[in-house]
Amino acid sequence: MLSNRFFTRMGIRPLAMRLLVYVLLFSLVISLIATGVQMIGEFERRKSDVQETQQRAAGLVSGGMSNNIWLMNFSEVANSLDDMRTVKAIQYAQVVTSTGEEFSTGSYPEGRVISQTFSLVFNRSTYRDPENMGSLTITSSIEQVYSELRNGALINLLFQSLMVMLGTLG
Repeated sequence: MLSNRFFTRMGIRPLAMRLLVYVLLFSLVISLIATGVQMIGEFERRKSDVQETQQRAAGLVSGGMSNNIWLMNFSEVANSLDDMRTVKAIQYAQVVTSTGEEFSTGSYPEGRVISQTFSLVFNRSTYRDPENMGSLTITSSIEQVYSELRNGALINLLFQSLMVMLGTLG
């Protein structure tokens, strides 16, 4: 450990050195808090983007799927599921009909996931009530979002630390 004589010879007084260390520690704490708050907000935004993508994909295919289930055109149901896989955010999709048939595409992602289930309702007749034809479940991995945030957090923390330190010293 450096002695007080070293700092005195260098022209730095011990009190000034302690104040400098306190300022740097304070800026580090403020940077950690700011980065944490920013990362939480970014995670929530990206999570809602994934959920919105799932809802849009379900909205695009649910009408056709319920119609194909009504017509017992199960090959088209399977094709619609496969087409959903072209959306980057969707790793797994499954349809379970009201009669018990199951169709799925993709592989169920490991780790943390976002999964939503949507009803498939057939409503083409003015003389009949809408009929539930089954359900569509869409699953997306959230691990990629965590990974991207983790990678950006270090750079963000460094930048925040630099800005807060310059602000406190200036």
